[in-house]
Amino acid sequence: MRRGQGPTKRLIPSMSSDKPCPHRYSEEEGLQLEIDCLECPGPQDLGNSKCLAGVVNVLSGGAIPESIVLRGYTHRRYRGGTLALATKAASMLARVNRTISSAERPSDRRCRTCPASTEQIMITIKRRILGRPEECLQLPDSLASEIQASAAALDCQNSAACVNRGVAVGWAISGRR
Repeated sequence: MRRGQGPTKRLIPSMSSDKPCPHRYSEEEGLQLEIDCLECPGPQDLGNSKCLAGVVNVLSGGAIPESIVLRGYTHRRYRGGTLALATKAASMLARVNRTISSAERPSDRRCRTCPASTEQIMITIKRRILGRPEECLQLPDSLASEIQASAAALDCQNSAACVNRGVAVGWAISGRR
């Protein structure tokens, strides 16, 4: 690189999906959540999974607004179906976080790290919600079959019972069954 010249290609830093976006609530036109997108290198669009995950993180710890405004060089307001999807995913994320923090940890190290344990299943569900929030309604169906397939390969006689217990918790979190 020559002196006085910057790089020719800007690299976008990877953003953690666990990190909530900078935000504030206002009551201009009802309760609205305003997300500050000026510093964000990603797209300013709730149609994008990473952007939606940041908003879901914010919503999981706060009030449910009547609209979401992404504030950048231009402002984008979301209501209706997009808001409903974000609040549903945020509600699921809040329940997963509570389940993870209140779950009783097994004393056996092997059980703590087992993919069939309730804690590991909840962590998988959390990753799924934050990775693809728009698919949060299909979580129990797809996740149950994946976990059962991986548990079949485990060398543990209790794995089937653990999977069933973890999947039942996942169903309860999704609000189904």
